[in-house]
Amino acid sequence: MAVSAMNYLQEHIWLPILIGIVSFIVLLLLIFLAYKLYRRCTRYDYTPLRDDLALPEKLSQARQIQRNEVRDDALLNFQFYMRSHNPKYSFSQHLPDMGSRVDKHWFLVREHGKWKDLVVTQCSKSPGCPLPFSSSNQKTIRDMLLDLQHPYIWPTADIDLWEEHEVVIVTQEFNSNGSLKDYIYNAKAKLDWSNKYGMKSRGLALKQIRLFGLQILKGALYLQENGFPPHCHIQAGNVIIKKGACRLSGYENVFLGYTSKLLPVIRRLLKEKPEAIDSLCMGHLLYEMGAGKELEEAVPTRAQLNRCQHPELIQLLEFIFDVAGDYPSLSDIADHHFFADVKLTELKKHPPQNIHLTAAMKALIKAAKKGKVLKNKNKSSSKRAPTTNGDLANSSQSKPSSAPAVTIPPPPLIQLAVPPPPSVPAPPPAVGFAQSSNNSNAARDVPNTEGRGALLSDIKKGMNLKKTVTRDKSAPKV
Repeated sequence: MAVSAMNYLQEHIWLPILIGIVSFIVLLLLIFLAYKLYRRCTRYDYTPLRDDLALPEKLSQARQIQRNEVRDDALLNFQFYMRSHNPKYSFSQHLPDMGSRVDKHWFLVREHGKWKDLVVTQCSKSPGCPLPFSSSNQKTIRDMLLDLQHPYIWPTADIDLWEEHEVVIVTQEFNSNGSLKDYIYNAKAKLDWSNKYGMKSRGLALKQIRLFGLQILKGALYLQENGFPPHCHIQAGNVIIKKGACRLSGYENVFLGYTSKLLPVIRRLLKEKPEAIDSLCMGHLLYEMGAGKELEEAVPTRAQLNRCQHPELIQLLEFIFDVAGDYPSLSDIADHHFFADVKLTELKKHPPQNIHLTAAMKALIKAAKKGKVLKNKNKSSSKRAPTTNGDLANSSQSKPSSAPAVTIPPPPLIQLAVPPPPSVPAPPPAVGFAQSSNNSNAARDVPNTEGRGALLSDIKKGMNLKKTVTRDKSAPKV
């Protein structure tokens, strides 16, 4: 039978060829179907993972995307600020959000030819800022802060009031060990604020609480004795630890109108005695050092006090958070027997220097204490008084245009087109940049072009940007 089959195939040679071709086509078809099925399965396996996200995860993802966009814009603004205002510094790193203030950004820079790292904070002007942004006020607050010399005060290297865009730029030395809050929670300084303080700490030893507490009190009292307003921002994140000593920072916030995150918690206690804000903030700080956790209420309960391991600290906290509302001053807290045996060697080695306050400094301090806007006798040159049509016509005939030179603008703040001139002579429209108050919609509507994305990419890579020159053509032609 096998022989007959072979003879049949020899007589019909086309049959095995046809079978082979059909088999090959069927094999290709099976491979194609398997490939399409694989692509379909993988696609449908991935899509539900995105669509079936829980609502909190979707909101968190949207917030993160929005925050990244804000950080990118802040980085662009800061880079162009460095080029136009502070060319002596070189940009090193855009740090994570190291604090709880949402409109504040941290950058690591280094002065050319030096190896010391500096941290630069960029924050929008507060609506309640008592200090008008001008060159004279900038010089006043800069000279006053640079005069602070105390072993328990963290120095300020520079402060700049970016008048064109209403942004505060503060430069200080960067401490890689971080703040007292980082020390309490054993966290790294460069981590994001929202991720490194979630776990409860064991608290500090009694000896450390006494030493650190008195050092912070001496720094705050130094400011008070030199006529400064209440600090209002005494908290663990504003205390820098260096070489075993605590140094108080954040003292510039009261002059810039920034409120403390503790203010909503203790506001009720300050109605009858508002000057006790520093004492209450100090009580919250001492509690956090002892309990290893922030105090969420204005006054600690008995159960919360028992979380502190040291009976001596509990007595001090009971003294600070007086039930009758007769809160002690910072001097009374420093004189408490809790700090009786503490020796401050840094005060003997580096005695503090008194501050010589000028009349402008005293006026600034007075305005900050009252919470009122400081009145300037000399108005800023960037803000001009309104001019009538007749005066403008006379001035345009007598002298050429006096339009100021335009500095290099940051790319997120888009230049506005000059409107057509009216039929009657009128003041020429100033060429400006979109501000956050009036033209925020115009800035938001600007598309994210490829050039801007490439610029941001170059900035993140640390590439040098070419200097540009702008020509001011806003002056009226006579």
